[in-house]
Amino acid sequence: MISVWMVAERVLEAGAVWGLYLITIKHTLPESNYAGMGMASALKPLQSCSTLLASFAERWKEGSVYMDIWETYLAFLWTII
Repeated sequence: MISVWMVAERVLEAGAVWGLYLITIKHTLPESNYAGMGMASALKPLQSCSTLLASFAERWKEGSVYMDIWETYLAFLWTII
């Protein structure tokens, strides 16, 4: 169980770092479309994190805590980007 917990935590961290990167790009290069990568490419890592965390939440009872945190983070992120 500890390995699942650690992976869920790392997925959450990776998604948060990517979101922070998107915020940084948006505020430093407002005229660019996410440094030329396009919206679909910019959001793909966030979608992957959502999918992985949802999978953990379905298979592991404590995984729902990580999914709740992720959904809160995404709600915050959408207001910024």
